[in-house]
Amino acid sequence: MAKSAELESQVAARIASDMKKVGARVIDQQQFQTLLFDDFKERYEARSRIWIEDQYLKHLNAREIKAIAEYARSDEGRDLLEMTQPIEQKSPENVAAFFDGPGRPIADIIPELKAAAEAFLQEQHLLMTEYLSLGRVADIAEMPHVVAFEDESMRAVAVEKMRALDNGVDYQSAFQPN
Repeated sequence: MAKSAELESQVAARIASDMKKVGARVIDQQQFQTLLFDDFKERYEARSRIWIEDQYLKHLNAREIKAIAEYARSDEGRDLLEMTQPIEQKSPENVAAFFDGPGRPIADIIPELKAAAEAFLQEQHLLMTEYLSLGRVADIAEMPHVVAFEDESMRAVAVEKMRALDNGVDYQSAFQPN
């Protein structure tokens, strides 16, 4: 999960950089990142696991699920099935080996899975919107032990503006892997 931590760090750094535009400076980057993401990763991964389990149970039998689970525990499987990178960016050899082997039943239901995945990704986008909102940044900007202002009298003004613009800034796009 080092890649998700790296993404969180990049998003937090981008938001911290943007705060400079209102005369704010993040003085505790780690605390800022922790407050910004809170339990996001755990909730995101839990929702992902539930969705995957639901799809497996809906479309696969016990033998097929066991074969995929065994593959997922292998080094190749962990690398391929890690969700921090689209499958198109994975090793073509590993992708082919999976879909010619334990992933064959999944290959047969790709159209159904794509439709279900689109709906699921919309749900996950709502979760990202909840965490990566200007309102949440405003909450953190109110914390003087995390965010300092060049002119302390501007803290309340900046926080008020951030709340007024809540969700007008799309930090979710920064969370997408390159």
